Amino acid sequence: MARKDDMLKAFLSNEEFCSKYGIPASSGRTIFQTQNSQSPALAALAKIIDRYEDDNTTPLYQQVINLLNEQL
Repeated sequence: MARKDDMLKAFLSNEEFCSKYGIPASSGRTIFQTQNSQSPALAALAKIIDRYEDDNTTPLYQQVINLLNEQL
């Protein structure tokens, strides 16, 4: 889980990403906490990262952006 939590923290530390999707950067610290978030974008981000498996065809960042854009 620590690797996934680190991925989440990396996304939440990106101010441009957080402002674009209305995600408060101080929202959560772990995947478990953010999956139950009131913010749909934050919950979606946590679920995407949690389900992410090593798929080298598309970078994780691009996968997240594509999925968030589809859902919002």
